[in-house]
Amino acid sequence: MSVYAVKSVLTNSISTHVAMRYHLVLPVMLNASLLQVVPVATTLMAREAAPGYMCGNEYISDLEVKVAFIYAAHKLDGRPTPSHYYNPEFSRRRHRMYPILTHEISEAAKGFHKSYYVIYEQIDRPITVIAVTLGNEHIQCSRTNDSPRTQTSSDSSLSISHINDAIIGYKCGPEFIGNKQIEEKLDLAQRTIRDGVGYYNPFPGTILGSIGRHLMWPLVNTPHHSSTGETSEPITCFLITSESGSFVLVSYRFLHGDYKQCDAITDKSDAPISTLQTTNRKTKKMGYLCGVFFDDDYISQCIETAKNRKNYYAVFPQLQIWGGEMGDVLLWPLYASKDPNPIAKRSRYYLIMDTKFQTIGVARRFGQSDYRECERRGIDWNQKPENSDFTCLDQNVPISEANKMAEAACDEIPKHNTYPKAYEGPDFDVSGPYLITQPSSKRKLIIMDSIQAVITYDCKLAGVVYSTYGFYAKCGRKDGSTPGGVSLKTIRQHEKDYNLRGNRKFH
Repeated sequence: MSVYAVKSVLTNSISTHVAMRYHLVLPVMLNASLLQVVPVATTLMAREAAPGYMCGNEYISDLEVKVAFIYAAHKLDGRPTPSHYYNPEFSRRRHRMYPILTHEISEAAKGFHKSYYVIYEQIDRPITVIAVTLGNEHIQCSRTNDSPRTQTSSDSSLSISHINDAIIGYKCGPEFIGNKQIEEKLDLAQRTIRDGVGYYNPFPGTILGSIGRHLMWPLVNTPHHSSTGETSEPITCFLITSESGSFVLVSYRFLHGDYKQCDAITDKSDAPISTLQTTNRKTKKMGYLCGVFFDDDYISQCIETAKNRKNYYAVFPQLQIWGGEMGDVLLWPLYASKDPNPIAKRSRYYLIMDTKFQTIGVARRFGQSDYRECERRGIDWNQKPENSDFTCLDQNVPISEANKMAEAACDEIPKHNTYPKAYEGPDFDVSGPYLITQPSSKRKLIIMDSIQAVITYDCKLAGVVYSTYGFYAKCGRKDGSTPGGVSLKTIRQHEKDYNLRGNRKFH
């Protein structure tokens, strides 16, 4: 890691005391006409002791941030000027951003990050530091006074050993969280921290016997059903880890903001049936995703119809001599309407079979003869949709309005219209993949351009998003919770088959 020294402009702000504290040697270039920087190596002790920011495993020191402020305050030839920064998931206020030019990205981080910025309202008063990923996503870095690498817990029981054969899960109020779900989330948390490609939510509560900051990872967000059957305030469950990703405990939060530790369960008879399991039963359907999802039931119908037509003088199934490893294949057109009986015309999508009617794959055709492989995957089917009213900025969006947008988009899925488009961004509680509906222009305000519903491929409402100043953000539920949790991941919309051109080419 490199930290840089600057010339005499820094002399008053970087004292000998600071240099000794950070274990740095700060050469100062005494050239008053141009602010120059010279790379200076820090010691391991300096990295572990100095305050700064952790962007995944990448350390940004306060000194580097201070140098960025000096650049931002002085208009210098060849240096960038401050830019406006607005991200509604981060804050509803406008801020400014400036690149941390003096930071040398480590080889490990180059595979994930391309730059770092300080976000601020006033010079010398940083709000936070963000990392910009190779995919142009903005990830908030965590403030730290101690390196997560050296952080330890004073209580040896607060460790991953909590997840063992004796404990089968945790009871969080009426909700039961099994070990498998916790282990999956813990694995995701550790990979996110290690790779530096996600946003870390700090845990605001206090944990007795545990030193340092903690991170929280959402597990379940469900309504709390009372004994009378009425729905009261929702319960949000979290996995709590150390900054380095070690298991600490499982906690849950009520709407008023209080946190309570979940109880470890060792006896299966004490484990209640999860409300998530009873209110959101779903089935997994396998199939092919080509911008349209063709499930295996439809594919099987098409194969049977093709077999019955093989001796007729019909256009399909159509024999194609592709040669190479593909050899001779049979093509059968697939339709977004899921009609198993094709008409004698071309389609965008084709089922590819060998001459024995065994499935090779499904392809999207581009141009005359460019057949690109569609992804083979499973999709959760028949999930329970969102049923809450929403709040987008300060605007109330009733569930009836969101459902109308979802229904209108559902009718358009079989057609080759502009909307719905493919959704790319943070997940919701209703699992994806997702489509995004046409913008609702009647919701256009000075600070909000539009709202759009996000739906699944079987037309279940997953959430609502709004756009403002060119940015998209999730709308919260009326009770204050956010479907899938708050995320800084960028939301984008694409043509439904936008990612297929780079897939394997059948022919």
